[in-house]
Amino acid sequence: MIEWEEAQRTITLFARLLDCRAGKLLLKGKAFIVVAIDEPYYLSVYKKIRKYEKKRGTWTEMDEIEFIEKRQKWQDQMRQRRNNDD
Repeated sequence: MIEWEEAQRTITLFARLLDCRAGKLLLKGKAFIVVAIDEPYYLSVYKKIRKYEKKRGTWTEMDEIEFIEKRQKWQDQMRQRRNNDD
């Protein structure tokens, strides 16, 4: 059982290092997907999450503010990438 306890401590440590949501999923042993902001499909994934959470009524005002900020950052990065490709 020592191996299991050690694994749990390691997982708990990593969970603290991760974002709250990712940490909770990790502790539950659930699979999750990470999409980096510099991926071309980032905004599509984020919009799908936003639409789903709004429908459920769990999308907050802070979520919306963060979405707007991240959308702008993503758009800026994509513009910069296109300029660098030219």
